[in-house]
Amino acid sequence: MKKIISLFVLIITLATVWAVCVSAADIYEAFTKEIFEHEGTVLPYRLYVPEDFDAEKKYPLVLFLHGAGERGDDNDAQLKNAVQILFDREDQLMSGAIVVAPQCPVDNQWVDTPWENGNYSVAEIPESNELATAVELVGAVAEKYSCDPARLYVMGISMGGFGTWDVLMRHNDIFAAGIPICGGADPDMAEIFMETPVFTFHGTADTTVPYDGTAEMVEAIEDLGSRVVNFISYNNDGHGIWDKAAKEDGLMEWLFDQKLEIATPDTEPADSTEDTEDTDPAETTPDTPAVTDTQGTEKSDTKNPADDDGGFPVGAIIAVAAAVIVAVAAALTVVLKKKK
Repeated sequence: MKKIISLFVLIITLATVWAVCVSAADIYEAFTKEIFEHEGTVLPYRLYVPEDFDAEKKYPLVLFLHGAGERGDDNDAQLKNAVQILFDREDQLMSGAIVVAPQCPVDNQWVDTPWENGNYSVAEIPESNELATAVELVGAVAEKYSCDPARLYVMGISMGGFGTWDVLMRHNDIFAAGIPICGGADPDMAEIFMETPVFTFHGTADTTVPYDGTAEMVEAIEDLGSRVVNFISYNNDGHGIWDKAAKEDGLMEWLFDQKLEIATPDTEPADSTEDTEDTDPAETTPDTPAVTDTQGTEKSDTKNPADDDGGFPVGAIIAVAAAVIVAVAAALTVVLKKKK
C-alpha cells in the first residue's frame, strides 16, 4: 500500500511539472515565427492566426509591444509577459483575433526617450525606425489576413506602453484604440484622444517609469472634455503591473468594442465629438470598469524594464493538473480493487 501511495505522489508531482511546462509552451506554439523588413529596419515578429481562420471573414488585429527586458533577436522573448494571460482570459476574445508581436532590437527602443523622464514631446522626438516598421508590419499583415480596417488595436507594457501612446498619437487614423500599461506620452497631444479611446494603467509606486506621467496625460485629456479615456491606478504597486492589468474584468470586451470611423468615397466620417456630448458614457462603453485607484500589494519599485518577469497562467496549470490527478486516481482505484 505504501508503494502505491508513493507512486501516486510521484505521478502527481510529475503531472504538475508537466502542466506547468505545457501551459508555458502553449502560447509559443500558437504563434508562427516571421521576419519583416522596412527601409532597412528588420524586425523579427510572432504572428497568431486563429485556428479556424476564414478568409471570407473580417478579423480584429492586435499589435502587442513588449517591454525593454524582451528586446533581442531570438523571436521568443516578446511573448514572455502578459500575452499568455490575455489568451487565458475567460472571454477568449484574444484567440479570435490576429495578433502581431514584433521584437525590438536590444540596443533600440520603441520610443527614443529616457523612461525615467516619463512624458516627452512628440514634436522634438521623431518616430523611431522600429515603431515605424511595426506600423508598416500591421498594414502588411492586415491586408494578407483579411483584417477589419476599423478594428486595428495596439497595446504594450513598459517600453511598449510608451510605444502604444506614441502609435496612437502619430497614427490615430489607423488604430481604433489602445491599452498603454505603465508608459509615458505627450500631454500636448491630448486632443488626439478626444476621439481615440484609450485604457491605461499605472502603479502609484512605480520608480522606473513615473506614475505622474500617465496621471498628467489622463488629466490633460479629461481637461479637454474627453470621455473616452479610462485610467486604473494601482495603489502602492511598483512597475510590474502588466499581469494584473491583463486580468482586469471587461478590458478586452472594451477594446474589441471600439471601432475607427473610416471615410469612404460616398460617406463622410461621423462627428464623434458631437456624438459623445449627446450620449451617456455608460451607454457607449457598457463593459468599461470605472476609473479607480485599486488597492494592491506593492511590488518591487526599483525594477528596471530590462528585468521584466514572466509568469505562468495559474488557472490553466490547475485545470490541467486537476484533470491528470483525476485520471490517475481512477486508475489507482481500479488497481486497488483488483488487489482486493
